[in-house]
Amino acid sequence: MPRCYFHLRAETKILRDSIGTECPDLGAAHAKAHAVATDLMRNAQSNTRLWSLRVVDERGEALFDVFFSDIAAEATGARPYDAHELTAETCRRLMELSDAVHAARNTRADSQILLARARGRPQLVYDSARPSG
Repeated sequence: MPRCYFHLRAETKILRDSIGTECPDLGAAHAKAHAVATDLMRNAQSNTRLWSLRVVDERGEALFDVFFSDIAAEATGARPYDAHELTAETCRRLMELSDAVHAARNTRADSQILLARARGRPQLVYDSARPSG
């Protein structure tokens, strides 16, 4: 049975799911993501409307995103193009920006390592958001 990982993207932070959950199909993964998001929204101490879950497969390939603003809109019965829709679009753009920032940080760290090797010098690079190994 395939394993899916549910990475929480909360504003500029990405909290990676290192355990994952076995999901028989994409529908089960959607249901799990929706349930996790709903539970987090219910129990969070902060505004979660700009949060999202990125669901990835065992290879780390993105399958889909669940935006908390969409779930909040479903719960309140909001119509499209109102404040909920604007919040959802803001959330999508914020997550795209967050992904770009993380990719840039990884590229910078890789570049520092490459330059240090080219100069024959040791280089220690530490980034708490970057998984080790």
